[in-house]
Amino acid sequence: MYEFTIPIGDWSQDGHNQSEKFVVKSSLPPERLREAYLASCRLTGYQFHEGHHIQPYDSKNETLNGTALLCRFEDFQIPENVEGELLEKHGLNLRELVEEWEDDQPLCPFTSDMPGILMAFIGLSIDEEWTHEVVPGPKPLFGYYEPDLNISVGYGLFLT
Repeated sequence: MYEFTIPIGDWSQDGHNQSEKFVVKSSLPPERLREAYLASCRLTGYQFHEGHHIQPYDSKNETLNGTALLCRFEDFQIPENVEGELLEKHGLNLRELVEEWEDDQPLCPFTSDMPGILMAFIGLSIDEEWTHEVVPGPKPLFGYYEPDLNISVGYGLFLT
């Protein structure tokens, strides 16, 4: 099994600085999943990343022109027409992947729903046997509001 993280949000910290990492175990290597992600973008016409230029990851210097979902500031809702198209054309039922929602409400995934959505989206372009699971990440020793020892170490090391 391969183990890697999926960063959700502003991992580069050049915008709103909020992100979360999720650990995934997969029977296929990350390289294969990256290829499948791009293939699913091409297949559906949708993408979960901002921008269209995907260099250096695509040696063809390809430009994707898909509709970006959930990646702009305060873009937290999947439009009903997109949800319907992904279900009808590709069999991807996003409502099954979102933990809390009301039938009569727009689909607004939580951060914790995103790894499952991405894995299902990637799966649209995987035809070989594949197993995967999102697993709990490592627990911090302290900080991050850890109830046993909520302290901050090295704060002064970051110069402004």
